[in-house]
Amino acid sequence: MLLATSALAASAAGNESPSLPSDPTYVKVTFKVFVTETGSVEKFEFVGTEPPVSPSLQAALKKSVSASLPAMTLTPNKDHGKPIAGWVLVVSDVDLAYSGAPDGT
Repeated sequence: MLLATSALAASAAGNESPSLPSDPTYVKVTFKVFVTETGSVEKFEFVGTEPPVSPSLQAALKKSVSASLPAMTLTPNKDHGKPIAGWVLVVSDVDLAYSGAPDGT
């Protein structure tokens, strides 16, 4: 399995996960993702969070990240230089303190 990383707002694959501060507002959300030969996300399964979070927060994170997965285009695995379908791990680093509002509220 490969490990792809992304920020919640960006869908980059194959980059190393950024160093996160030891701040409890950051959570890593991991999904197992099936990537087609063309790089499309065909299906995915929630794996977990690090650090562990409450069930209600886990459900919200799962819903939020899974909403962005179908729109991602990832680099597929290769076998002898030819793209092949397969499973990868996608880790999304989520800043719980970020509201997403332009004015920061």
